[in-house]
Amino acid sequence: MKKSLLAFLLILFTFQLQAADYYWVGGGGNWSDINHWRLGSSSGSTASIVPSSGDNVFFGPHAGFGTTAASRTVTINANAFCNHMTWTSDVPNNPVFTRGASTAILLSISGNFTFAPTVTFTGVYVEFVGANPATLTTNGPIRRFVSYN
Repeated sequence: MKKSLLAFLLILFTFQLQAADYYWVGGGGNWSDINHWRLGSSSGSTASIVPSSGDNVFFGPHAGFGTTAASRTVTINANAFCNHMTWTSDVPNNPVFTRGASTAILLSISGNFTFAPTVTFTGVYVEFVGANPATLTTNGPIRRFVSYN
């Protein structure tokens, strides 16, 4: 029995969780709405939780952004986390990435952050928290970027 328990504990401690790739779908909405997240691809299964600090998130042509403000706005309505965040250059309809009413809401990124030139970022506070240097790719000019260390 002790050998079985020891073997189980060794397997448990050596098991490493892999980062998941999350794809935004369904147009505008709140970051915390799991119905907007798909795992592995834009046609993958619906996620059971929102992305965490080890997960990569993608916004692109699969996102389903429409032409009205509501159908193309992603709102961070609670603290949000991810490893890498990528807004592809072919994301349609000039999406808006904003935060909810609270000024205390943060987006914590452990890895790299890639902007698309057509995305408007409104009031999103980004905190780079990774242990390794990160890359910020703007794909065009930005008016203001504030980094808090």
